[in-house]
Amino acid sequence: MIGKAYAFFDCKAEIEEIREHLPKITDGWSHKAFGLELILDELKAFLIKDELDSDLLRYVNESEICSIGGSEKGDLVKLSSLKYVIEAHYANETNEETGNILEMVMNGVYMRFGKNKPFYVDVVFG
Repeated sequence: MIGKAYAFFDCKAEIEEIREHLPKITDGWSHKAFGLELILDELKAFLIKDELDSDLLRYVNESEICSIGGSEKGDLVKLSSLKYVIEAHYANETNEETGNILEMVMNGVYMRFGKNKPFYVDVVFG
């Protein structure tokens, strides 16, 4: 069994900055030793993958979220308009547990890149 979860998010950082910082967020976590894998991608590239689940695609295209920080707090945006996605795979765990771990990762991303700026994030599992 491999748990799966997705974090759709938008922030001012470039993808390489985020990619460089992800290992620092999880450094020292026992989860990494037990098969936690994080795959960062641009959302536009992710959405055109052939193997993408149709329910997930529909969710991304139909959902709206509001920011959790900055001056635009409360403004709704389409989930499909966000920049990035992190796909998490977690060996021998449920989708829900994988989602919980991914929420912790996204808290680290927010603390590094989103404080005092508009930051949009939605973590889903299923």
